[in-house]
Amino acid sequence: MRKAYIIGVLLLTSLFFWGACAPTLTPTLPPSPASQEKLNQTEDKIAKLQNQITALEKELAAKEATIQVLQEEIQDKQNKIEELEKALKEATSPQETSTTQPESTPTPTPPPPSQRIIEDLTYIKIFESVYSDDADPQSDGIALDISFYNSKSELITFRDTPVTVTIELYGYKQILDTFDHEKMKSVYQQQITVDHSPTFSEMFGKYIRIPFENIRVDQNKYCEFGTIKVTLTTSEQGSFQDLCDLVRLYPEE
Repeated sequence: MRKAYIIGVLLLTSLFFWGACAPTLTPTLPPSPASQEKLNQTEDKIAKLQNQITALEKELAAKEATIQVLQEEIQDKQNKIEELEKALKEATSPQETSTTQPESTPTPTPPPPSQRIIEDLTYIKIFESVYSDDADPQSDGIALDISFYNSKSELITFRDTPVTVTIELYGYKQILDTFDHEKMKSVYQQQITVDHSPTFSEMFGKYIRIPFENIRVDQNKYCEFGTIKVTLTTSEQGSFQDLCDLVRLYPEE
C-alpha cells in the first residue's frame, strides 16, 4: 500500500512538471484584410521604386552617350576652326610682287549653274545640336552644320553652287532602341536648297535650323531622342549622305 502511494505521488509530480515546462502552442491566424492590403501596398511601392531606379539608370546611360557625342563634335569643330584659321592666314599673308607687268588674260566665263561642281567633293559630315532664340534656356529647335571634305579628308568650301539637302528625322519607341536603326520610324522630312558651305558666322548652329514646332513628334509615341539623316544631292556629282544618333526630337520638359 505504501509502495503504491509513493508511485502515485511520483506520477502526479511528473505530470505536473511536464505540464509546466511544455511550450504553449498558439494557433497561427491568417493576416487580417487590413494587414494584407497594407502589405500589398508596400510591395507595390517597392516595385514602383525599382522601376524608377531602372528608368533613371537607362536615362543616365543615354545622357552619358550624349555627352560623349557632344565632346566628339566639339573636337571636330575645334579642328574645323584651326583649318579655317590656317586658310585665313595663308590668304592674308603678303604675296611676292613682281616688277614684270603680267600679260592680260581674258576672264573665263563661269559655267551655268547646272554645270557647276564642288571640286573633289568626296564625303560630308553633319554636326547636330539644339538652339534657343531667346533668353529662355529651353531649346527651340535643331541646328544642323554640314562639313564638306575632299579625297584627302581636307575641309573644303564652295559658293554659288546650288545643292539639295534632304533632312530626315526618325523616332524610336524606347530609348534603348536609339542605336538600332532597324527599329527607327520616319517622323519628319524636309528638303531645302543651299548654294554655299557654312560661312564663319553661320557655324555653330546658324547654317540650317529646324524648329521643334515644325517637327511635331508625338511624345506619347516616341522617346525624346532619335536619328537624323542628311542627303546632299548635286547636279553633277551624285549624292552624299551622313547620319547622327541621339538627336533631340522635342524640347525637354
